[in-house]
Amino acid sequence: MPVVKRHFAIISLFVLVLGSTGHVRADPMDLALSRLRISGGTAACPATLPGGGAVSYCANNDDWRRLISQQGFALAPPILSPARTLGFRGFYLGLETGTSGISDSQGYWHQGTEGDSDGSFGEGNRFVDSAITWMRLAMRKGLPFGFELGGSVGRPFNSSLWMWGLSVKWSLLEGFDHGLPAIMPDIAVRGSVNTMTGDGQYNLTVPSIDLIVSKGIVLASQAVLTPMIGAQLMWLVADSELVDLNPEGSSAFDTCLPETGPPGVGQNTIRCMGPSSHFNNTAVFEQIRSRRTRISLGFQFRFRALTIASSFNFDLKKPNQMDSSMPADLPRQWNVSSAIGLTY
Repeated sequence: MPVVKRHFAIISLFVLVLGSTGHVRADPMDLALSRLRISGGTAACPATLPGGGAVSYCANNDDWRRLISQQGFALAPPILSPARTLGFRGFYLGLETGTSGISDSQGYWHQGTEGDSDGSFGEGNRFVDSAITWMRLAMRKGLPFGFELGGSVGRPFNSSLWMWGLSVKWSLLEGFDHGLPAIMPDIAVRGSVNTMTGDGQYNLTVPSIDLIVSKGIVLASQAVLTPMIGAQLMWLVADSELVDLNPEGSSAFDTCLPETGPPGVGQNTIRCMGPSSHFNNTAVFEQIRSRRTRISLGFQFRFRALTIASSFNFDLKKPNQMDSSMPADLPRQWNVSSAIGLTY
């Protein structure tokens, strides 16, 4: 019983630490889609609509793709568990963290994120983080027939967003410890879906599939060190809602009231006061349906219930080599992730 209480106290501390993240500062890494705009009267943004009406701004879809591509890479789940499953009675609960490099010196990160501004980047964020760092609470449950079900919830630092994930792993080859088959590694495939919530202007979901190869090495009959290598294919699925690209000139639409009238007449109509030209500066950013591939190198160390893991994940190709619609200036990205938890 004392052991269970001690483990419960550690897990409770994990939850408190996770809940405290994201409240250190005022969300400077949230995307500011209203700033991703091109001024009207340029080649990329004609000054008038095809049907008439003046245009002040158009959506900057290239910068939108740049931001989502790098944010989506950070959201994709790292490989922090070996191919071998927990067994149908096994259970894991742990705290995991990851850091992904981004192009923080580029204007689209300063222009496209919230944060303090002194005019150095127009109306943009002066203090863009050099990387996207997140923390999450993760759990996995072993199932019969070599399956394992996982779930996670977490938050990126300096952001109001929440991260949610589900995964299913199936071990195709595992558990050979004696004789000639013992030289064979464990092999598994994992399918995952991760998404972000908390921003009403857009949604981002990252489905992925992994191939994991690992082999446990027993140390002093009590600990197991497991090197891991993996390959991941991810899809970035992003959609925006209708975004006001000129919020400074749209104060007339801050209050919209239901249309009044006799019962059954106009009861579902919303009327907003102000010139209709304000609507010329609203836009929906282009859908993103993109792919990325990356390689993972890592290890897991387990001593009794204590489990520690770490992995380094990096792009196999540049984003535009996997999807020609991505801007060519997007570089390969990297991610370093770690985990500490309890395995029963």
